[in-house]
This record gives sequence, structure tokens and C-alpha cells, in this order.
Amino acid sequence: MDFSRLGAAVNDALFPQLRCLSCGRRLPLRLGLCSSCELKLVPLYALQLIPPKPLSGEVCLYPYEGVAKELIGRFKFRGQFDLPLRRMVPALAARVQEAGFPVELLVPVPSNLPRLHARGYDQVWLLCRALGRQLGLPTCRFALRRRWAGRHQTELSAEARWRNAAVQYGRGLRTAPVLGKRVLLVDDVTTTGATASACAAVLLALGAEEVYLCCLTKTLDNAPAPAAWPGANHSL
Repeated sequence: MDFSRLGAAVNDALFPQLRCLSCGRRLPLRLGLCSSCELKLVPLYALQLIPPKPLSGEVCLYPYEGVAKELIGRFKFRGQFDLPLRRMVPALAARVQEAGFPVELLVPVPSNLPRLHARGYDQVWLLCRALGRQLGLPTCRFALRRRWAGRHQTELSAEARWRNAAVQYGRGLRTAPVLGKRVLLVDDVTTTGATASACAAVLLALGAEEVYLCCLTKTLDNAPAPAAWPGANHSL
């Protein structure tokens, strides 16, 4: 009998989580990343990015690639919250504070409802709530709504994402807390910036003073808004 294999099988049965969440390498009685993957989790060094209009500022923690992309996938699609929230939220809060954003209220980007129901949880709201606690600021979950499911942004070209986002988002069920506030819009991944821009336009139309964006990850090959993009549809 191969006792080493038997021991490994027993360990996997008793402690299935004790592997690196990125590469799967066995870890010594701890949950998280192996030392090799830790070194690959490289933050975006720009303290503030150039935000798309009408956002007043933008910060992001990691580029959406490699280990960070794997962790976001586990957080977003597999219900594995612990490491992304425990590890990334304090770092994201520190980035917001270092940027000096004078925010007073956090609002999550609303999710695609069919995907939300299939997933069984709203990962952006979980992120927003945890970040609000870390910053000591209130949150407003239902300030925004997604009007209909439509095609997912990941299925569209960069230019089509801007057109799609402009009509996807509108007034939510609870908008009073937004009035006169400097709002921090929260998302897990940003790509072209179309969704964030459309949500910011709605929040400003609802009476927000300014809107800033923070996200865990950002793709680095963003396409700018088309020259004729009019912003979000303001028929809230």
C-alpha cells in the first residue's frame, strides 16, 4: 500500500481547502495563496487612474490577469469569498483613502438578475458592504437598477459595450440617500468603463454631488468611449 498517497487522500478529504486558490499547490495548514502565486499578485501602481466621464476619480487594486483574475473568478462564480474579501478589501480601502476621495456613501454596480439568481448571491454587494465596513461609511444597495438583462457586456465589442450600458441602468428603489452625496461606486471588475460611466451618469441625475469609482481589478486594454457617446439615458 502506498501510504504517502493514502495520507494525501485523507488530508484532501479532511482539509480540501488547504490548497493554493490559484495554482492548487498544497498548503501547510492555511488558506490562501502559495508563496509563488503571492509574488505574482502585483498591484496596479498608479494610485489614481484616468477615469472615464462623468466619474471624478478612479482607483483599482490589481490588473485583471493571472492570479488576480483567478481569485476574482472564484469570488464571482464559485462562491469562494474568504480570501478576496479578507485580503483585498483592506487593501482596496487603503487605496481609496490614499487617493483622498471625499466620499460619503458607497453604491454597488447592480448585477444582471438572471445571473444573480443562478449564482445565488451578489458578489458586488458583498464587496461593497465589506468595503463600507472597512471605511466606516454607509452603503445604499438599491440606488441603481439594471433595467433588463440584455446581452452581457463580456459578449460585446468595446464600442457596443458603451451603447449597451447607456440604456441598461436606471433609478433604483432607494435613491434618497444619494441626494447631495459624494458617492463611491463599487465594482469587482472594470473593462471599458462603460458600465461605471453609465451608473455614474444615473447617480448624478439623481442628485449625487460627485461619483468616484473603485474596483478590485481592471483590464489594461480599455477602449475609450466613442466620440458620439451621449452618456446614460436619463429617463430614469
